[in-house]
Amino acid sequence: MSNNSILNAVYYGKVIPWENSQLFQIQEYKDTLKIATDLQEKLIAQLNDENKKLFDEFLKADGEVGSFFEEEKFEDGFILGARLMIETLTDTRFTK
Repeated sequence: MSNNSILNAVYYGKVIPWENSQLFQIQEYKDTLKIATDLQEKLIAQLNDENKKLFDEFLKADGEVGSFFEEEKFEDGFILGARLMIETLTDTRFTK
């Protein structure tokens, strides 16, 4: 298999889609992230040590839940893309 193959790149972990995300360039995302970060810092400043630990555990668990969702949506998108390609490649309307 060619070293330039997408399958080769996926197998060897060279394809990391989120590294090329354009989301980080969108001003609305940056503004919303700043608001969330500022609110989190204000909340943490008001918590005692026990509640800070609890809040940290919550953030970790919430991050894991988000990861499950993101993984499922990635898989759904991949499957949808593959199905679109299959339908496109098997469509015979324009072949003679």
